[in-house]
Amino acid sequence: GSQTGTAECFSEEIAEEAAAQGINCEVLDLLTFTPEVFAARKIVVLCVSTYGEGEPSDNAKNFDKWASDPRNDGALKGQRFTVMGLGDMNYSKFNNMGMSTDLNLDRLGGKRLYQRGIGDDSQDIAADFKEWKDGGLWVALKKAIAEVMEEGGFPGGDTAGAAQVAEAVVKPEIHMFFAQEEADGAAKDICDAVVAELKGMGLDVAGIQSLSDRKAAEFVKKVPKRGVAVVIADCGPEGLCTAGRKIVRTMNLELDSKSLLDKDLHLAFLAVASSKCNNSASSLREQNETGAKNIPKAFERAGVNCLNQKHPQYVDAGVDQIEPVVKEFAAAIAEAVAAASIVASGGPGEGAAAPAAAQQKASKKTKILCAGPEAREAGGALGDVWPGGNCTVEDASLSTLAAAVQERAQVVLAVECDPEGNLSDAARGLATQLGAAPMGIRATLRQLRFSLLAIAGTHYGNAGERASANAMREELTRSALPVTQALQKLGAGCVTTSSLDLQDVEGDQLVEVCKSMQKAFSEGMPGAAAAPTNGYPAAGAAAPIAPPAAASAVALQLKMGPSVAALGAEVASEGSDVLARFYFEADTSKVLKVRELRQSPDHEKGLATAEVELEASGALKEYTLGGTLQLLPENDAADVEAAVRLMGLSAANLGQFITWVPKDGMSAGLKIKKPFPTPCTLREALARYCDLGRVPSKKMLSALQPTLDSLTAREHVAKLLADAEALKLLQGPAMCCKMHEFWEMLGVKKIDPTDFLLHCPRQKPREFTIASSPKAAPLRITLCVSMTSHELPDAPTSVKKLIEAGCLPAGAALPASHSRFY
Repeated sequence: GSQTGTAECFSEEIAEEAAAQGINCEVLDLLTFTPEVFAARKIVVLCVSTYGEGEPSDNAKNFDKWASDPRNDGALKGQRFTVMGLGDMNYSKFNNMGMSTDLNLDRLGGKRLYQRGIGDDSQDIAADFKEWKDGGLWVALKKAIAEVMEEGGFPGGDTAGAAQVAEAVVKPEIHMFFAQEEADGAAKDICDAVVAELKGMGLDVAGIQSLSDRKAAEFVKKVPKRGVAVVIADCGPEGLCTAGRKIVRTMNLELDSKSLLDKDLHLAFLAVASSKCNNSASSLREQNETGAKNIPKAFERAGVNCLNQKHPQYVDAGVDQIEPVVKEFAAAIAEAVAAASIVASGGPGEGAAAPAAAQQKASKKTKILCAGPEAREAGGALGDVWPGGNCTVEDASLSTLAAAVQERAQVVLAVECDPEGNLSDAARGLATQLGAAPMGIRATLRQLRFSLLAIAGTHYGNAGERASANAMREELTRSALPVTQALQKLGAGCVTTSSLDLQDVEGDQLVEVCKSMQKAFSEGMPGAAAAPTNGYPAAGAAAPIAPPAAASAVALQLKMGPSVAALGAEVASEGSDVLARFYFEADTSKVLKVRELRQSPDHEKGLATAEVELEASGALKEYTLGGTLQLLPENDAADVEAAVRLMGLSAANLGQFITWVPKDGMSAGLKIKKPFPTPCTLREALARYCDLGRVPSKKMLSALQPTLDSLTAREHVAKLLADAEALKLLQGPAMCCKMHEFWEMLGVKKIDPTDFLLHCPRQKPREFTIASSPKAAPLRITLCVSMTSHELPDAPTSVKKLIEAGCLPAGAALPASHSRFY
């Protein structure tokens, strides 16, 4: 059950590791939950998130309703389960969904096979998940599998205990999205017609979602691997409708470039106009189509594969015949589903066993992945003579490499080198992609075993020139090493290497090359004593690896100066995460007016409600009544000055300018990922981008603990990091301790400015509902904002408990003014 995609990513990671452990596993969205199917599962691992104030995620509501119903007690008798719960400790009902799911499954008759995991998004949720997963999950799962086998096996299963293999076609899911013009749009009607046409073709649609929903981008991110996203959007001469423009902005802001690449998703897009007459339809078509292309561009930027141009991408509902367009569009979607379907090996409970011959055939499937036109030609020639014929030839990319791993295929990676001994453009691009591969792809490619085939892209006409080229082939193909090294750094294994020049090879030689690689695959990874081949290091042997080109790998150093000019030229950069991208993309607006609405406000008690007017300039001109505006708050000036002193600086330094540069020894030509935009003043960095109103996160404490000057302080922080209850107490609502107050209690006098600004928790934008109407007030946005506060009577007691736990020094105390939190 996932709201923002975190639980889904963790589920997919479990599935990938399960495959490596020899365990058959299937990832299912709780949106598809039915009691009968769920109860039939003998073993389940649930990753569930808590949304809002203890609520289940949208896709898990039906499951939670069923599991909470006492009338279903005993329905899961015989099922083994474990739960990983995700939440945010800043909310009062932290991890409520994980806890209730764990208790409900136990009440329904399930048997807990492993302890419940607890992930805290306010700290390091990935580390929490890894600790839970690596703390005994696989041992517990294998024990549970053995128990199920002793009890009779899985449904349709294997009483002998050996995994059954059944060939089944796994079709990707189809997810429909529509962007409807509120006044007279036709996107929703055409969406319904396409769904009906697909149903008539035997294809079910997994979900239909309006892009006007504020969480539309989250639904896009939830489309499962190899899924087909179908987007139908209204458009006009002014461009996309409001919902269409919104999804483009949201995806560009929230999704990293190529962040969905590892999912191997596909997009079918249809722009819908609603002209009043044939004349306007004809004259405005090009303008309409141009404006609508921003949606495919946003999906392509995120790493989604757009279907080819053969299917209809535009229809005018006002003048065109809709039915033939719908049929042709649905046929293109069906074709994409067929192309993305895979033959999967089914485990227990997934059908009858296939014959041994089918299992053997599936194990020998080979994919030749090619980087470069010469490599593609060589791949085609090899595919024609590959032993057994079960071979396909495709272009090499992150998605095709990951897909090959998932299909358990043997991979031959054909890499083209030019006559000067350099990688071809395509091969160089592949090496760059590998260096910047997303986490999901990296995890998948750890399981890859491949054979490298270096293709010498020579074009010599006479025999003398070809002889010279052959003599230099080892040197020419040596340039393919960066691709091999990039894959080996990700954990992939190279079983053998060889080289080939199509201008100087006969059919028999091609067959021998194929047999040699096939033999290497059958023998597996060679030992360390294996000899080098054609100038390459032995397969599996360590080879020198150059630093990756990924922006995220560049260590940063803070640079400070009296002016922007003094900082020098800016290094190419981008935002390092979702919050950083918000900072980079956010608009700046003037505050026009602030008016107190209470007759007797009391700021000391937190009793104040204000009407705030902002200038609607730039992109803010497109605001809507009742819409949501995200505002980035600023820290109190006193907290900013306290933080600058903590960094060993003074208030005079707040006006100086800062920027991020690659750390000493790193290449100045690398693109870097900044935690916030620079150049800016130190005051702006502390006021806008650092959350100084809270204690350090677990991530910050872990990063700074080794760098603290005081041995005593390092020991206290080490105890705090090792004590989950103490950390929870420190970060809980009873203390509401500020950043500088914590370090002062700990006795820390100075923290390096680079370390502080890199690791300090980020300031998060706050959402407000817009109270004004763009028709009545097109140039201003009105918000109603209330101040809230609560007393902190238990703060001294909490400090005392932390002292007793050894997490704070004796005598530590909060300032006397720390009695109310605003």
